[in-house]
Amino acid sequence: MWSLPDIQRLNSEAYFNRRKLERGVQTGILNHQQLRCESGKNCGGVLRHELWFDIFSSNPKGVLTQYEHHFEIYGVPDGFFRCEECDRLLVENYTWERYSTTNEKSEQICLRCAAEQYIVDNDNWIRLTDEDIAVVTFEVIRQARHVLAVEMTVPAEIRFFDGVTLDSATGGLVRSFTTADATPDSSVAMLREILHRAKESDNERAILIVDGLYQFAVSIGVYVPSTNHAKLDEKELQ
Repeated sequence: MWSLPDIQRLNSEAYFNRRKLERGVQTGILNHQQLRCESGKNCGGVLRHELWFDIFSSNPKGVLTQYEHHFEIYGVPDGFFRCEECDRLLVENYTWERYSTTNEKSEQICLRCAAEQYIVDNDNWIRLTDEDIAVVTFEVIRQARHVLAVEMTVPAEIRFFDGVTLDSATGGLVRSFTTADATPDSSVAMLREILHRAKESDNERAILIVDGLYQFAVSIGVYVPSTNHAKLDEKELQ
């Protein structure tokens, strides 16, 4: 499939290098070398230095340098995007999985911002009653949004309960690296079973989240409120 970099190592390096990167933006010098335009072209003019991030931590991962002229004409270079919500410059992806999505305004936003917006919308939650679980169909499952990436930190308001991996073409359960069910029937049954178990564990609601996109498969997680957010407000139940 693909190999994800060592995220913990990248985050640790970013934590210790953040001040060095911030100084690099201010001085134009990083690791005792003058920062140069990422395009490799020497067209002259004022250089623009900006920190870039990923979705796996709040610390910058590097510095992107462009000539102002290039930025004004071409904008953000390939491989990066600017989140319209947090206004940070982020790397588009490390693997096949993209780290951005679009909001209701068709704006490109990072998965961290998308996750925050997704989990506070009560319409995205499933009440864990037998009646509501019974009407979870494949169409309901298909409405789950990709707002978490593989190894991305889960927002504090929720916790992972259980999940399934589906074939991206058929929606069927992935049984092995080479086999998957031909229809989504087993996927629906499995997710309903997980929701029932979540109910039996004294959770009042759950939310379906696409928490991993692969070349030929997708993982869907069932998340429930974390311990500090376990009980619903009366207004949310109405």
